[in-house]
Amino acid sequence: MDISWKRIIYLICAIQVGAGITIIGVLSFIPLYLVDLGLTNQGEAAMWAGLVSGVTPCMVALSAPFWSRKANELGPRRVMMFILATLMLAVGAAGLHKRRVSY
Repeated sequence: MDISWKRIIYLICAIQVGAGITIIGVLSFIPLYLVDLGLTNQGEAAMWAGLVSGVTPCMVALSAPFWSRKANELGPRRVMMFILATLMLAVGAAGLHKRRVSY
């Protein structure tokens, strides 16, 4: 019966690897999107790409103590479900955003 916790750990590791690969794949295309948004200077586009890609780890580091305390108070499952639901809503809202393109 001790095998069940190992399955969960393997599943979490697989999810983390998949998420990491996805994030790395998206980050490699950020400079192209910034140029598409109107940045013509390559140095400025590189600076903004670095800023955009660096803000996520910074926010994770700054918010980790808060979420850790909440997980101790409410339970880790509830906090994780809240975080995932919030992320789902944010990504869904970003996907519904209509952008005007003029060429």
